[in-house]
Amino acid sequence: MAVDQQLVSEIKAQLEDDILHFAWILQIARTLKPDRTESNWLNSVLDSVTALHSSGDIFVGNAHTAHGMVLIEPWSEMGQDLRTRMESEIETSGDREFCFWIQHVKPFAK
Repeated sequence: MAVDQQLVSEIKAQLEDDILHFAWILQIARTLKPDRTESNWLNSVLDSVTALHSSGDIFVGNAHTAHGMVLIEPWSEMGQDLRTRMESEIETSGDREFCFWIQHVKPFAK
């Protein structure tokens, strides 16, 4: 796994007070490294999200609305299993853009 630290830093910056979905993270990767290919961007996103999750910085999962708020239902997978699940969701989801979401754990660490 070759983690793009520039992408990780940008994801962290944008997560401060928000949640991010797959398509947004992919767009960040495209913007940061416009000379790469789609498969490079996709792998960079998967590696970066997996690394952020492994370090305990983020939740990864599905989103739902409750009481006027969007909440993330964290997936239980870790490491390579999480990466495999994200890949599967990208391939099989009916709505690829929103196939998974990430959220900083900070609001829940209190």
